[in-house]
Amino acid sequence: SGVALVLANLGWTVFHAGAYREAFAHFSESMNLARELDFPHGVAVALIGAAGALARLQHPNQAAKVLSAADAIQETIGVVIAAS
Repeated sequence: SGVALVLANLGWTVFHAGAYREAFAHFSESMNLARELDFPHGVAVALIGAAGALARLQHPNQAAKVLSAADAIQETIGVVIAAS
């Protein structure tokens, strides 16, 4: 599970550098590994990042669907993110 989170963190690093396609690739790899490891929190983290990358790549409908999937996973595992 640690490697999945490291990949997601790498995704965020390149995301903030403006490399959204590369970020999406890292988030996808993170999500796939988290799924293989049955690590739903890691899947949700990766999906949130992938949604951000999709939004920046001008795919808002796909981003919304991916973010909805992340929200559903978080709700299932009891993760609540408070509005800021």
